[in-house]
Amino acid sequence: MDTERPMSKMQSLLHAIAKLYSSVVATVVHERVMSYHADTGADDDDDIGASLRDYINNVKKNATTAPSVSQSVVTEPVLPTATHGKGNTALLENPSAGALDSTLSDYFKKHTASSRLGTPLGEKLKTSAWNHTHSAIRFAHQGDFASAKLHAELANNAIHELGHYMPEDDFIAFKRAVKAELLDKA
Repeated sequence: MDTERPMSKMQSLLHAIAKLYSSVVATVVHERVMSYHADTGADDDDDIGASLRDYINNVKKNATTAPSVSQSVVTEPVLPTATHGKGNTALLENPSAGALDSTLSDYFKKHTASSRLGTPLGEKLKTSAWNHTHSAIRFAHQGDFASAKLHAELANNAIHELGHYMPEDDFIAFKRAVKAELLDKA
């Protein structure tokens, strides 16, 4: 009889822990669902994909009417925008092999560590949207219009997904910043 009494206490403890776990999981799922916005406020006149495609088509049209420029003049450095801080200066100023390897490895170590910390999905989508937007612009200026259109579509998808994880006012401001970047590059 004494052995059954501790078992029932153990079972009630396990039941209480399972109930607490279910409550925590339900709370986390509820918060995730509430942070997802079903309506991203995507207006047709404020569509980034259309703006990027128009930009690429304008560059393509100007490239066919303008005299041909050598590829080396048009090519821009392929450095991520997130690294325009301390890390780039050593890479650009000291092109010797040793410095290049250490700077490059430091860059990858820093970015690999940050991804393990669990960057919020909204921040990852924002970075992805900027990277694909800049890639689309770069490829358009290099004359690789197929790649430019691919990156424009990827940027557009990232921006539309970003709208689900960002407050509407911030999302509208972000889309305006992307459009301003396009107007600045034009």
